[in-house]
Amino acid sequence: IGSVLDLFPIKSINRPLAQADTLTHLSSFLSSKSRFIDAIDFYQQSLAIYRELGNLHGEAVSLGGLGSAYYFLGQYSQAIDFHQQSLAVQREIGNRTGEANSLCSLGNAYYSLGQYLQSIDFYRQSLAIDREMGNLNGQGGSLCNLGNAYGALGQYLQAIELYQQALEVQRRVGNRDFEANSLGGLGNACQSLGQYPQAIDLYRQSLAIKHEIGDLDGEARSLLNMGHALARLDQHYEALQSYQQALALYEALGVDHRVEQCKKAIAERNRIIAMQQRIIAPSIGEAKPSQNDWWEKSLPKSAQTSPARSSRSPLAQWQQWALRFWRGR
Repeated sequence: IGSVLDLFPIKSINRPLAQADTLTHLSSFLSSKSRFIDAIDFYQQSLAIYRELGNLHGEAVSLGGLGSAYYFLGQYSQAIDFHQQSLAVQREIGNRTGEANSLCSLGNAYYSLGQYLQSIDFYRQSLAIDREMGNLNGQGGSLCNLGNAYGALGQYLQAIELYQQALEVQRRVGNRDFEANSLGGLGNACQSLGQYPQAIDLYRQSLAIKHEIGDLDGEARSLLNMGHALARLDQHYEALQSYQQALALYEALGVDHRVEQCKKAIAERNRIIAMQQRIIAPSIGEAKPSQNDWWEKSLPKSAQTSPARSSRSPLAQWQQWALRFWRGR
């Protein structure tokens, strides 16, 4: 955090309002880098200053930032509490754009709690305000979120229609982050309809954009979803690789509930792979492959060992190839 603080010299600022604004900018920067725990600390500091100054606009921004940080950490009840406080302040000061943002964020939190009808209500309120204000970015986000909610309710065709509307708006305004979200949503809908190859293609498009813009949480989400689709196609080695990549990212981000989800998925893939190896074990009298032959055979030809490299473990070779593959995408 020290190098980041060099960019935001808070202690050298004497005026409270300027200090609070700097803390807010720092928190937003940290959130963009998926450093949510650090962001929460600085948002709380800025919130205290804004409240002391009676600055309602700054208070609403800090409250919304806290809600978003807790949301990405999976602490949805706390996220709802902060977003409701932010919504109340935004309405008090007549900030319609801020009101739409708070409504959308509340929809996200209720969606994550599985309360889909409640989330749809918030998303529709947000969409109505964005259309009233002519806010295309907001419209694209609300349409995408509505697609998520309808998909969760099993209304996949309705979800696909909403995602396509969102994608059209987002590409028109050049919002790469929301474009990636819509692509991921379309992938989820296709996967739910059993269209796994199409889903994988959409997840890869979403992953490429998330990697391009540096959204680690988005990368992890795309990798996790891709792992599910690959597993449905019985491509267990590829699914394992995708889950492992997602796990590494979620561990780095400190998102514990996703870490556990990835670990369970990895354990299941390893169980299936081990079972498959027992099933295809050679009959009596046949040459028995070495314990690690299955790793060798799963590698691309360019990554298989030559006699000169035979001292390296096949697992290490697979991991090195997987890392090169994902970095190169």
